[in-house]
Amino acid sequence: MPHVPRSTSCSQDQEINITVNVADLTSRALGGILLWETAKDYVIGDLVYINNSSIVTVFANGIFLCTADHTSSAFDSDIANWKALTSAYVHEQSTPSTIWQVDHGLNRFPSVTIYDSLNKVIEAEVEYSTANRVFVNFNTTMVGSVYCV
Repeated sequence: MPHVPRSTSCSQDQEINITVNVADLTSRALGGILLWETAKDYVIGDLVYINNSSIVTVFANGIFLCTADHTSSAFDSDIANWKALTSAYVHEQSTPSTIWQVDHGLNRFPSVTIYDSLNKVIEAEVEYSTANRVFVNFNTTMVGSVYCV
């Protein structure tokens, strides 16, 4: 059975047993990040990743810390049980306009990346109105998306 000493001055009985069946390890057991799922039991300290492509939510991709033991429902209604560690917001602009109003709700001044309808990064004037609102200004009408991180 392999052992790893905690320090160079520890005795034999202070060693840590690291023999583990790796097939039994889970993301939770390793302190890893789980993909958020509905109808799942979460405990304080769990870390989850929100994948906006698979979950209908106003929250974009991000990592959240569980703050209360609970069984998940819809993430939007479950948000009181989570604290954002990383957060982002995606704004979709489907109506052509020269001014896009982006209400991201991140309560900070995020970095902004703007994409056209072909998912190509484009340049525009970005104006921070408040810690929760950004305006994106163009010379011509545009559609596309804004990623706030």
